[in-house]
Amino acid sequence: MKSFRIIFPLFITAAILVSMNISMSLNAADESQQAAFERKQSLLAMDMSSILLSSIKDAETGLRGYLLTQDNSYLEPYWTAEDNIKLQLKMLKKLMQHDDHKKDLYELEPIIYALMASLHTSVEFISNEQSIDAYAKLQTGSDKKLMENIRHLIGLFKINETVKLDQLDKTFNYSLRRVSIISTLSSAMITLMAIIASLFIYHASRQQLLLHKKTNKKLQQSNYDLTNEVEMRHKAEIELRIVASTFELKNGILVTDADGVILRVNSAFTQTTGYSPQDAIGKTPYILSSKKHDKAFYANMWHQVTHTGVWEGDTWNRRKDGTVHPEYLTITAIKNNDGLVVNYVASLIDISHRLAAEDEIKQLAFYDHLTQLPNRRLLLKRLTQALAKGISSGKQGALFFIDLDNFKSINDTLGHDIGDVLLQQVAKRLTECVRKNDTVARLGGDEFVVMLMDVTESSTKTAAQHAETKGQQILNSLNQAYVLGNKNYSRHVSPSIGITLFGNHEQSIEEILKQADIAMYKAKEDGRNMLRFFDPKMQTIVVANASLEIDLREALHKNQLVLFYQMQTTNTKIIGAEALIRWHHPKRGMVMPMEFIALAEETGLIIPIGNWVLRTSCEQLKKWALNPLTQHLSLSINVSARQFHQPDFIEQVQSIIDDSGLNNLDKLKFELTESVILDDVDDVILKMNQLKGMGILFSMDDFGTGYSSLSYLTRLPLDQIKIDKSFVEYIGKKHLDNIMVQSIISLAKELNLDIIAEGVETENQRLFLERNGCFSCQGYLFSKPLPLREFELLIT
Repeated sequence: MKSFRIIFPLFITAAILVSMNISMSLNAADESQQAAFERKQSLLAMDMSSILLSSIKDAETGLRGYLLTQDNSYLEPYWTAEDNIKLQLKMLKKLMQHDDHKKDLYELEPIIYALMASLHTSVEFISNEQSIDAYAKLQTGSDKKLMENIRHLIGLFKINETVKLDQLDKTFNYSLRRVSIISTLSSAMITLMAIIASLFIYHASRQQLLLHKKTNKKLQQSNYDLTNEVEMRHKAEIELRIVASTFELKNGILVTDADGVILRVNSAFTQTTGYSPQDAIGKTPYILSSKKHDKAFYANMWHQVTHTGVWEGDTWNRRKDGTVHPEYLTITAIKNNDGLVVNYVASLIDISHRLAAEDEIKQLAFYDHLTQLPNRRLLLKRLTQALAKGISSGKQGALFFIDLDNFKSINDTLGHDIGDVLLQQVAKRLTECVRKNDTVARLGGDEFVVMLMDVTESSTKTAAQHAETKGQQILNSLNQAYVLGNKNYSRHVSPSIGITLFGNHEQSIEEILKQADIAMYKAKEDGRNMLRFFDPKMQTIVVANASLEIDLREALHKNQLVLFYQMQTTNTKIIGAEALIRWHHPKRGMVMPMEFIALAEETGLIIPIGNWVLRTSCEQLKKWALNPLTQHLSLSINVSARQFHQPDFIEQVQSIIDDSGLNNLDKLKFELTESVILDDVDDVILKMNQLKGMGILFSMDDFGTGYSSLSYLTRLPLDQIKIDKSFVEYIGKKHLDNIMVQSIISLAKELNLDIIAEGVETENQRLFLERNGCFSCQGYLFSKPLPLREFELLIT
């Protein structure tokens, strides 16, 4: 009984301590299980955030392809990506509902929806045929900023979750150590109690001792079973994470062991590669090798996987049927608690549509949409490379600037569709004339450039000879008949070609193009349908023209322009005059119009000059109307094509007439060349009728030298036809010119139009014209162009 009183408190104390140890052990086990669960959730969330970012990139790529091409096939990957984003965002929210970092998701979610709304807006712009608005929106860069914010937040989220994983690993390991320590302490305490009890109860029965040992073994077994259960749950969680993070996705997924042997694949993998699970399991990913990547590529890939745990990028893989396609590949290493790799998970996304969109964007940026030739941007890039190569190697190249002669008349007479077909055929012929390493580019309109690489290493003379041979080949090829609109057209489709050499000394790209352009214009000046090499003297002419342009601008403001008047007669009676412009240059003296009118046309100065001529002529006609000796005179002025086709030309004429106060507009006559009339016949007829409504008369100048059609001539509200001096000059000398003049006179009579001949210099010419019914003349036989004072003295 005494022993019982001593032993009983000891047993009570021991029981309380054992119960406390068991409770602490169970708490530690629960903490380890909770840490393992949270670790699984964090890893799933990190994988899901990477997949979400990939889907957002796919949506943006699909949208850009649709925006640039307006091809509805790009919308399919866009809508698919949008559905994936919603599903993945929902899964991520579910994974993060108990996470301390769920506030990161709350910041991320509205930005994603803002980006998707913005992309929807771009789609609606294109669907509503508001392409300009869509491109303008793209230029703002708002979508790019949203995408950068999304990348930033997902990156921040991964960093936070990585920190959390480290903390959970520490918690898990700490809890396991606590279970082990508590188990050890519990065993030690029980053993200690047993020893103490044995000192007091030496005579206790053997049955009680055996019972004590049995209880101790059960506790040890319980601790052992608890440790095994934790390890089994951890392994199950790894398997669950692999399954949950891969096989529920639409991406192609394969899982390998640490040695790279494929363990599992999903259905999307089979759809992408053609390999079924039976084909793939047990093999290595080498079955997908396209042989397009070298050893260095794979070495870099596995270096990153080893050191960072992940690699992602574009690759080329081979399907089961042998076709090679591009993929976006992500490889993730799965490690155990000891940091050893136990699995690799690869995610494969077919990006054929994305690369196709990128190729189309490149095509739009660097190639002409009509001819598929390189455009100016790509030409300049290749010319830069050719210059660098030529200077370093000593080889010379040649640049051909090609412009089609009278191409505008093809567009005007046959239509722009036929003109486009012609440009495509010209592009094809040029490409056939050169080698593969040469470049044929279209700058726009009917302008082409051919760049020949490595013409020769010999002298400049030899290089020029080779370039001339190639230029003659191009000239001959482009002069062949073209099949346009089921007919053969060969007239007026000849080229003017300018050539310059480069590579034998330092030159800028702009200088080379300018030299070839100058040479091309020289070919046009010399008669068209020919080739000309650039000569430094041409550059001198260009510089002189630039100086002349500056002087011409000053001439308008300094009253250096003046009108001369050449009389027009009928039966030797003075009926009027043609106003001809002259320029009193302060240094060069009297400058004739042939020296500056072409420059004025090119620079646009012809418009203010033309307005000055009209204003001066109106003021002069008003003065003549006040004098009985001159009130019968009419005055003809030349109107340029560029001035006539100004949208506000009618308003400008009306304003000048109103300012001058001229009333007898039937004395004012506009002379138009055939090129002016054929530029846009319907617009010309409309404007002529409006001006005739004011009382202004019209004469067709240089008749017979252009390409006018009789059908146009009958529609035009003309009053007069002027026979060009090139026909008058050979009257009595060339039978064909006699017939031409007679035909023009007969045509004018049939159309009930007045007829006048210019350039009449001999009495024989006047008599021939008179005999054939042309009684109005103008030329040196009667008077050369005179200043106003001399002209008025002559007629009065």
